[in-house]
Amino acid sequence: MVTFDQLLNLMQGLSPTIILLMVAGSLALVILTPRGSAYLVALPVLYLALAAFDLKTLYAPVSLMRVAVGVTTSLSLAVTAWQRQRKQRREELADVAYEHEGVLFRLLVLILAGSLTYGLWQGEYFPVPEHLTLTFYALVVVGALLILSSADLMRKGLGLIILLGGFESLYLALEPGLLVITLISVVDILLVVAIAYLAAVWTKDEPQEESEL
Repeated sequence: MVTFDQLLNLMQGLSPTIILLMVAGSLALVILTPRGSAYLVALPVLYLALAAFDLKTLYAPVSLMRVAVGVTTSLSLAVTAWQRQRKQRREELADVAYEHEGVLFRLLVLILAGSLTYGLWQGEYFPVPEHLTLTFYALVVVGALLILSSADLMRKGLGLIILLGGFESLYLALEPGLLVITLISVVDILLVVAIAYLAAVWTKDEPQEESEL
């Protein structure tokens, strides 16, 4: 079993290049995988990478709060997605939200996200390390594209979490502190609760919509 010290040493040993690859891989998985596996795998990896960046400016236990929030967030969204899919199968409802999101569509979104991120990164910088600027743009672009391109509430919620994570990372780099990361963690948890509740209500109303048709 991985101990606290082992996890901390692992995170401190990661180079900025490795962390950027973790961010890129997790965001690509979110875009290309439209179902619950994205929540279980991509979000913990993403929050682990962001926490590794935070270790440069924050006290280690405080930085690891982001990992705990990431695990909580991913588990909550994964359980909600699983319950929703189970209900849809039981009620024999079509998963309409994913019908227009084929493999080609998701690949185009991924290419667009990469192009926009690179273009923004080349044009504007912030008074933070270059890899943090690139991470900020990647999170904001991917989050915005998920919100705009998906018809599914869970995907839109995931996009909102990622978008917010970009601004949180930039703000923590500029204004690090225990109070700031505590408030950010509370906002993230409340957002996840709201998304899970709205998704449950939406799924509950789907059979009624089908019967009205």
